[in-house]
Amino acid sequence: MIVVVGIPGAPRAKGGDPGGLTAAIALAAGRSGADVELVGRVSDDATGDSIVLGLGRAGVGHAALLRDPAATTHRIEPADLDLALRYITAFNVLVLAEPDASDLVPVAAAAVQFAGGHLVALVGSGSGAPDGLPQEATVLTVPPSDPDAAFARLVAAYAVALDAGRDPGPAWQDATRSRGADQLSG
Repeated sequence: MIVVVGIPGAPRAKGGDPGGLTAAIALAAGRSGADVELVGRVSDDATGDSIVLGLGRAGVGHAALLRDPAATTHRIEPADLDLALRYITAFNVLVLAEPDASDLVPVAAAAVQFAGGHLVALVGSGSGAPDGLPQEATVLTVPPSDPDAAFARLVAAYAVALDAGRDPGPAWQDATRSRGADQLSG
């Protein structure tokens, strides 16, 4: 199983897929046939409903998606992630899709160690790897723009290859080969 941690965005069109990097990664991994759970936070209103319905339509689990009635917090708190990962304990890959969420790293690292999985941490452009990552974690820099979701699909393909039992090096080769080098620029 793949766990994607982050904040999904509202669909761009009524009945469309949820938006944002987190949702794009989860949806792409799910569409490839992987078992995916999204851990995050959405508003407790019609927008939140459309996100949850969109994830469900795509087969992405969302049992640990916090509904926030205040809808004021657009980030995940370490305590919320800790609680979610107490319910989802059997996974092979955890994608920390919130760039520069260094406060989530200790919780994610502990959960990955417990599960025996692999951590993929996304960081913003110009940021280095956050402290506390497991030595074998993968750190990927989010491009400034990803209008066609090529980066999100690359991360998803990598997570799917890891989930299938590939070691990180061959999994990365599989992911980049499946995405095509020309799709990575932009």
